[in-house]
Amino acid sequence: MFYANLVKRLGKFGLQIAEEKTKIIRFGWDSEIDCKRVGLKKPETFVFLGFTHYWGKGKSGKYRLMRQTSVKKFRTRVKEFNKWMRTNRHLDEASLATMLKSKLLGHYRYYGVSDNYGYLWKYYKRVLNLMKKWRNRRSQKKGFTGEKVGMFLLRHPLPLPKIYVNLFASRPVTMK
Repeated sequence: MFYANLVKRLGKFGLQIAEEKTKIIRFGWDSEIDCKRVGLKKPETFVFLGFTHYWGKGKSGKYRLMRQTSVKKFRTRVKEFNKWMRTNRHLDEASLATMLKSKLLGHYRYYGVSDNYGYLWKYYKRVLNLMKKWRNRRSQKKGFTGEKVGMFLLRHPLPLPKIYVNLFASRPVTMK
């Protein structure tokens, strides 16, 4: 019913649904019950704009729509950072810190939505590990140890993961 009305409505504007990208799934507050009745463990998810959308329980115990970084996008972002770090490992400490801050803030501002805090921390840790890896490959000496990473962070503090958009707040959160 809804699907037929959607096709008709989009047709009025000269738009069509891409059948190869379209999938009808059980989704909503009663989807878990429907899935158990059919024999599935949990409701399906879908990926849109780099986020995996799923139906889950929030901290209050109530079911709601939740989002986290898509695994595919996360891997892509880590690979992109790895490539960037490899080509820029020669930068001096101050320039590297400035670029890292910019890259981290950009990632946090896009992916920093409710329920995605774990993936933000995961990305932050990967960035630090890749920085350590590629700074160590500037010479044959492994001089950029964990202790030196800590000293680097004291001299040039990097932004920590932060949720910038609370999708469940009664009023919008402003970015600072």
